[in-house]
Amino acid sequence: MPGYAKGILIALANTFVVALFIALGIAGGDAFEATMIITMMGFIPAVLIGALLGHYGETMQTTNRNVMLISMIAISCAAVAFLGTIFDLPNLILVSCVPTAAACSMLERWTRVQPDHEFPPARVA
Repeated sequence: MPGYAKGILIALANTFVVALFIALGIAGGDAFEATMIITMMGFIPAVLIGALLGHYGETMQTTNRNVMLISMIAISCAAVAFLGTIFDLPNLILVSCVPTAAACSMLERWTRVQPDHEFPPARVA
């Protein structure tokens, strides 16, 4: 699976999780309806930023893992802050960055090159 597709999948899952917790926190009535509305509002930014971060993670595999993770978290939390400012929810920005940082960690791990074998196969003497 290409990196941009991995980024889109993780970003959409993250958007749904963040929307669910925001809806449970602010919706007085129907949390399902609020979750769907918040998810629809965050769908396009999630796809764009997720594809960007997935492609970034795939193409920059030789970079230090920590640098890659920090840059992914910075980009995604900047997008969360931008959306929180647009929708006038500044008190939810920091809370929404927690699952977003976890999603970035999963994306960084998923796009990293996997070694063939850590240890050579055992041989019987």
